[in-house]
Amino acid sequence: EILLSPDGRTIVFQTGMGGGYNPASTLAPPEPTLWRIDARAGAQPVRIGAGGGPFFSPDGRRLLYRQGKDLWTLDLDGAAAPKQLAAGGAGFAQPVWTADGQALVFVQDRGGYSFLGRYQLGADKIDWLVTGADRLISPQLSPDGKTVAYLRFPGRQHDVTYDQTESEPFAVETVDLASGATRTL
Repeated sequence: EILLSPDGRTIVFQTGMGGGYNPASTLAPPEPTLWRIDARAGAQPVRIGAGGGPFFSPDGRRLLYRQGKDLWTLDLDGAAAPKQLAAGGAGFAQPVWTADGQALVFVQDRGGYSFLGRYQLGADKIDWLVTGADRLISPQLSPDGKTVAYLRFPGRQHDVTYDQTESEPFAVETVDLASGATRTL
């Protein structure tokens, strides 16, 4: 995985895959590790630490990534060390920044169903925008930053194996971030 910051000044990349990828057959497989490098020629990579799934804030000044079950952050403007942003935040899948860069809208998979949540940076709780027994995916913020569109698929039973080649009904829906009102398009 390799990312270029929105301002084009920083490259972040991941080495190691975790899980079962172990080409050297070592007893302890390589853990995913994040690195950053200044995009100018001649710069050397700097190790951020263990982690994966990196993504930049809209202004490119902050990097968020997953480490174990937690969400971590690194301020790219300073020399500060990475710090834990949200315990359990690694479950924030498909994150999308709000327009002001102060919150994340994300999907949390609950196995067969999922919720759409919003995490305000520094908060001690999650605001659940859309809940229920269906699967929600692909949140996208509107250009004005006031609405999130997403796809809704029917929920699934945990003990059933589904045919992945069959089509499924789905709906395109929106949720207003201020009022919480949902609408099926």
